[in-house]
Amino acid sequence: EPAVFNASDLSNGILISEKKSKKEKEKQEVKQETNPVTKEETGIVQEQRTMTQQPKVGRISVYPNPVTNGIFRISFEDQQPGRYQVHFMDVAGKVISTSNTTITGRSQVAEFRIPELITGGNYLVQVVNLQTQEVITNKVVVQ
Repeated sequence: EPAVFNASDLSNGILISEKKSKKEKEKQEVKQETNPVTKEETGIVQEQRTMTQQPKVGRISVYPNPVTNGIFRISFEDQQPGRYQVHFMDVAGKVISTSNTTITGRSQVAEFRIPELITGGNYLVQVVNLQTQEVITNKVVVQ
């Protein structure tokens, strides 16, 4: 049996048949809070929804960028304590070198040396949390 829609359903900005994929829902970091609001003159209770942005937990950044002396640092800000694996890769995703580091504090900096035979160009630094398997990738330029 075909779905039947009223004209008012189709004029709404959000169609009934519209569904978000799981990835889109994960990307959307917005939480809805519901607050009841009563209109005094009519006595009708309505829900008022307010949108609040959930703060991102921590940050991982690579510096200096561009890398000029063969050494770069990774700053771990507000990351979960634990073991992390750092992959230095070319832009095609081929791993050139891998290092391990352990984060123990709220703010920590780890230093990494680029292999000597690397030519100048664009590279990727991928940081993997070994407990949660969360992956963060940063682009770096080597001169």
